[in-house]
Amino acid sequence: MNKKNAFAGLLLLLVPTFGLAESLTVQIEKAPIRSTPSFLGKIITNVSHQGSVDVIEKKGAWRLVKFGSNQGWMHVSALVQSQLKLHAGEILDHSVSGEEVSLAGKGFNSDVEKAYRSQHGSLGYAWIDKMEKVEITGAELEQFASKSDFKVTTR
Repeated sequence: MNKKNAFAGLLLLLVPTFGLAESLTVQIEKAPIRSTPSFLGKIITNVSHQGSVDVIEKKGAWRLVKFGSNQGWMHVSALVQSQLKLHAGEILDHSVSGEEVSLAGKGFNSDVEKAYRSQHGSLGYAWIDKMEKVEITGAELEQFASKSDFKVTTR
């Protein structure tokens, strides 16, 4: 078999799968792409809310994805198949943040929070606000897990 025929055969094998890659959309504010399919995997980069990634491989609840020049693993809990689409001519009387879209999709928005706060005024929210700002590195998580009886899996 000559080189030209070998190349043509290779192309025929690759062409049917080209274009069949599944594209998924990030549904959370910031979704990490990791080096391994584990929450302890090193973060390669982050993809913002509504960012689109192409799925290369599936492994349990993890997806090997490509985002620009980056490739790594994302957990399915950060991804959805559909993307928010606005149609030409739609008039929006105000804009919303990515966080509001994500919370509204889960049935929670600023109006629900306001109503809850008014009904439970004696509750303090300062600690919740502080917790939302805490970011834990993979190294910190790994150190915590090593000092406990937790079993880390790649599900």
